[in-house]
Amino acid sequence: MDPTLGMLKRSDGSAEFGMKESSVIVSIYGPGEFTSNQEQPIEVCLYGCSSPAAISRFLLQIIDQVILHNQVPRSTIRISVQTIQEGGSLLSTCINGATLALMDAAIPLRYLAAAVTVALVKEEIVIFPTKAQEEEASAVMTLVFNNIRMELLACECNGLWQPAEFHRCLDTAKTAVSDLFNIYREKMNKKLSLS
Repeated sequence: MDPTLGMLKRSDGSAEFGMKESSVIVSIYGPGEFTSNQEQPIEVCLYGCSSPAAISRFLLQIIDQVILHNQVPRSTIRISVQTIQEGGSLLSTCINGATLALMDAAIPLRYLAAAVTVALVKEEIVIFPTKAQEEEASAVMTLVFNNIRMELLACECNGLWQPAEFHRCLDTAKTAVSDLFNIYREKMNKKLSLS
């Protein structure tokens, strides 16, 4: 995992993010002028994946929580996510790529969001599982946290979780998401030092 920021020159912000066997390129267009015929101030388009509608809806909910709308009033922001490789943990890969692209575009944010996918494979917790591990798992969960208090913003679950397993996964995910926030910080510091 070595994200790249700002590689697309025609967008206002962009990021390439990959985790194990999944990778995405996210581009941000905006904030732009809001016209009356547009229904939503935030638009998410997902290309090249097997379940774009479900991922787009979840991603839109996260981004809507993160953006400081009062700092960009009557504006529209378009987010385009191109799946380069879909090999498991795609939802968390999209969320992390979108957060980095929003940072690159200098969109005012309430806080940063980072996501971790965990799977329960034969009683073992696997972080950022591959597609094969997700298929073998008895349960898969994507957890999204903010960077302020490490609060859980959202959770998407498939399968049944016992309370003890859920809390083990939550603790494991918090450790992994802390590493992601450090990567975000390093990438932005590097970008700003080159400017």
